[in-house]
Amino acid sequence: DELMDKTKAMESYHRSLAMAESLGYTDAILTCYSNLSQLYMFNKDYETAELYFHKTINANKEYGDSTQLITVYSNMGSLQKEMGRLDSALYYYTFSNSLARLQNLKPHIASNYLFISNVYEKKHDFINAYDYHKRYSELKDSILNEEGSRQINELAIKYETEEKDKELIARNAQITRAAAENKTSELQRNAVIAGLALLLLIAFFSFRNFRKHKQAHKEISYQKELIEEKQKDILDSI
Repeated sequence: DELMDKTKAMESYHRSLAMAESLGYTDAILTCYSNLSQLYMFNKDYETAELYFHKTINANKEYGDSTQLITVYSNMGSLQKEMGRLDSALYYYTFSNSLARLQNLKPHIASNYLFISNVYEKKHDFINAYDYHKRYSELKDSILNEEGSRQINELAIKYETEEKDKELIARNAQITRAAAENKTSELQRNAVIAGLALLLLIAFFSFRNFRKHKQAHKEISYQKELIEEKQKDILDSI
């Protein structure tokens, strides 16, 4: 089943490569070259694997970037080691590391240190094997410490952000409550003013009616007095 899966994968990559080359899709071409080289290496078809590794390297030089080349050269070193070409393996691992150092890509550097250490061990050069394994261990610890510090810093930033968010939410809630209270006070004040205005209107109309009634009462009293005086004069004349 595993062999069948590898065969299907290889056929699929060859079809994809043919299509990518016909269309000129450089990224797809690079991906197919790289995956085919590793598939052939896993199948121990080292000569074909080497052919596709060289295709991958040349294509990356033309279309890719140095970061991709770091991985490709390191994989080429692994192929050379499998083929028993230990000096060639050291060359490719070292070249991969020189590119990785230019970009300070510590995980790549650490991996190559370990690969170089393994090659020196196969060469029975245990001093260099120990030296590169020590470099690998120290750099790996440094990477882990940096990663731990980064995670701690991220947690600290996340905590500070959450606290600021909580503070902002609390402040917004306070502002909302204050606005609601102000609105309530304003409504109450407006209600009082409206009530007072209504009372003033009622008082005004009541006073005006009172004056009208009073004036009418005065006029009636005056007319009544006039009538009484006339009646008195009539009676006196009889």
